Amino acid sequence: MITLLPTARTDGPDLETEYPARVCEFLSLRRHHLRLHGRHRFNAQWAANAGFRLYIGEWLAPVERDDWIYTASAGVSYQHDAHWSADLGYS
Repeated sequence: MITLLPTARTDGPDLETEYPARVCEFLSLRRHHLRLHGRHRFNAQWAANAGFRLYIGEWLAPVERDDWIYTASAGVSYQHDAHWSADLGYS
């Protein structure tokens, strides 16, 4: 397994991005995984996030098959205080 990092980078006080990439090899399958994720904090209470995941499966001989699976996601969160918060997300 090969893992490429950095996994978290702060692009200023309000924006975080995450982009790990992984390559796994098995006897008959090589799998690639890429995740892009960003989060923006508007103020102390509101934040939004968006992300994208991509899985690529390459089957090795004798199988002729490649799989592409991708998922997009988005969400918002509200933090009222230390005890109350709400999240709304879609994937």
